[in-house]
Formats: sequence, C-alpha cells, structure tokens
Amino acid sequence: MTGPPLDPRLHAWSPEVADVRLRGRVEAAQYVEGTLRRIVAPSAPLRVKPGVDAPYGSELIFGEVVRAFDDTEKGWSFVQNRTDRYVGFVRSDALGVLAPEPSHRVAALRTFV
Repeated sequence: MTGPPLDPRLHAWSPEVADVRLRGRVEAAQYVEGTLRRIVAPSAPLRVKPGVDAPYGSELIFGEVVRAFDDTEKGWSFVQNRTDRYVGFVRSDALGVLAPEPSHRVAALRTFV
C-alpha cells in the first residue's frame, strides 16, 4: 500500500474490515461505508479489542454519533467516533439508531434543584 503508515487509533481498519475511504491505503478483506449510530448508554468504553478485559482507548458518552463498520464480534461493534475520530470496539447494545436528533443540550455544569 502507498503513503505513510496510518495511526490505527484514528483510522478505521483491521485485516477483516476497513473504511471504504481507506481503499488503496490499507489491505482488508472487505471495505464498507459504515452506518451512523448513536450511543444510547450513559457511557460506553471504547476498547482496543473486543472484550470486557481489553484496555480502554477512549470513552463514548450518551448521544455521541459513531460510524459502525462491523458488529460480528459476538456483541461488539467496530466503530469510529465522529467527534474525535478515535476507533475501537464498543458493546453493540450501547448503540441505537441515529434519529431522532436530541431536542435539548445541557449547557450548565451544575444547577439548583
């Protein structure tokens, strides 16, 4: 493949599946566009490998949008966060549909009850 080596934390590719935009730069069994999904869990660890004992690469929070490339890893999905572009595995049950858009955004860190 051509070009400088790609950072696997920021570019969605593995030997099995890769982002279609990386065709010609990395080798993979298949190239996919991916589907946009929303995090529906309060927080979801983005892990370097599928499994609860794998180290964290980052953390996703409720409402963040990710591009899901593959969900064949027995309950784990290979995703890329749209905010910081980090790539990793997240539990598939933490993903929901993209719509509807959130109706509110919290701007104050603290408030009186």
